[in-house]
Amino acid sequence: MSFPGHSRCYLFKRGLLAASSFFLLGGAPVQTPLPQIFNNTKSLVVESVDVDDSGFNVSLRSASPEAVFGVALAVIGEHGVCDLHTFRPFSGSLIEPNGTFEIVSGWHWDSEAGGLGPRLGACSTAVVPESHSNTPGSSITPRIVIDAVDFEDGTYEGDQAESAMFEAERLARDLQRKRIVALVEEELNGAATEDANCVGAVEVRVSSLTVQPDPEMLHTLQIRFGPTVTTEDSTR
Repeated sequence: MSFPGHSRCYLFKRGLLAASSFFLLGGAPVQTPLPQIFNNTKSLVVESVDVDDSGFNVSLRSASPEAVFGVALAVIGEHGVCDLHTFRPFSGSLIEPNGTFEIVSGWHWDSEAGGLGPRLGACSTAVVPESHSNTPGSSITPRIVIDAVDFEDGTYEGDQAESAMFEAERLARDLQRKRIVALVEEELNGAATEDANCVGAVEVRVSSLTVQPDPEMLHTLQIRFGPTVTTEDSTR
């Protein structure tokens, strides 16, 4: 015995369920895939990588007993565009010994630029992805490369050219700090210590300090890294 009405109702329900599933799946937001992580350093450990509405968040932990001065990350987007992101402190250390560093800069996936967030620099050839098809719609797997880390004691790991850049900045900062300390001590030990304008006088003298690189420092860096790694102009 057949029940035509029942069959039609059953088929209608099955069709409605399938259509509902289609619309739910089709309307779901496209999830940005997490990038692959490549680490060219030994002392930095990736604790976590996640994505939220603001972009990608990366947590790094230093396994070194030395404080970290700078970190370089190469970010390769789905279209192969590679951007260099560098992190270093204005004062103090970027990462304390055995400490952590959270990169929550609000990176967002920029499909036109093919990378994360704004372009901040060029990558080294070592991390530029292999050539891929220029066919419209082609893509590669996004990735983040921890390219270099520079420590406060002058040691480094990873890309030499980026480490040379960090070392030039670190040494220059230390040299300028010593100049400022010597100048302040001179003012404090001088006859004008009780002068109400003492601070103003120190500020004027600090502002007049040279910003030209020290020739001996340039020579030392050139010998240490070699002309094939960094030129005198880039070090300067």
